[in-house]
Amino acid sequence: MSGSTNRWTVTVGMLVMLLVPTSIVFGVLVGASGPDGPDAPPAAVLPAVPERYDSEDEARANQEPTLETSRRLDSHQVMLEQMRVNATPQMIQSMNGAPLAHSPAELAELERHAADIDRMLARNP
Repeated sequence: MSGSTNRWTVTVGMLVMLLVPTSIVFGVLVGASGPDGPDAPPAAVLPAVPERYDSEDEARANQEPTLETSRRLDSHQVMLEQMRVNATPQMIQSMNGAPLAHSPAELAELERHAADIDRMLARNP
């Protein structure tokens, strides 16, 4: 009895070890070949702002900030307040001081870098 149970356990274990990786590979291949796969047609570009509104309510709804926008603005305001409170006198003096000055060698290097970028992007300044 023990021999047949052990054989059954080994058989089930072997099937699981073969079927699980096979099903994962199959799922990945099917998922990649779906409508969002590499051969998918490009998505249509929708206009950012509708040309006209069917009703005034719809126009008003599109102009009012959403809850997500309101939360984002609130969190941004909190962040700015924390920055104002945490700014040390040395930080304020540094920000209000003279702008960063570059040596002639640094300026020449920045100009060479900009020229390289223009060349790589095929721009003629």
